Amino acid sequence: MPDDEQIAAIAAVHGHVEVVARAGSGKTTTLVNRTLFLLKHCGVASSEMLLLAFNRKAVLEIRRRLLELMSEGAKAAVAADVDRRIREVGKNKKIDRDKIEASAVDTVATKLNITLPHVMTFHALAYAIVHPEESLLYNDSEGSPKNCIALLNR
Repeated sequence: MPDDEQIAAIAAVHGHVEVVARAGSGKTTTLVNRTLFLLKHCGVASSEMLLLAFNRKAVLEIRRRLLELMSEGAKAAVAADVDRRIREVGKNKKIDRDKIEASAVDTVATKLNITLPHVMTFHALAYAIVHPEESLLYNDSEGSPKNCIALLNR
């Protein structure tokens, strides 16, 4: 259950929100719930959000939690897909569980027709800016910069 400060961060609709707190204090929970709030109550499209985390494990955790909150059966579907993929790999091969889980989250989101926001590491964002495969920043039809909501997980 979020505390008063977390609720204020989750439900803020004016200005930017920066969450700075110690490890294990609920930053990821706050970030995930704020994202869900913006999606469901503010009409912000998933494609207009960018969530940043420090490592790939945190990216996976954010994506998995969002999917689970957006669909009641997602948790079980991801677990079943992970189990199936592990069985397919076999017992004698080295398993990258995070990679398998990331693929399962993507597969389940697609099957459930859920578009998750962009979630990446700071490093991946920097790399994408320096070596863009496609335009990350773009202008609307009038030539003015497109608004973007950036949520930081520090």
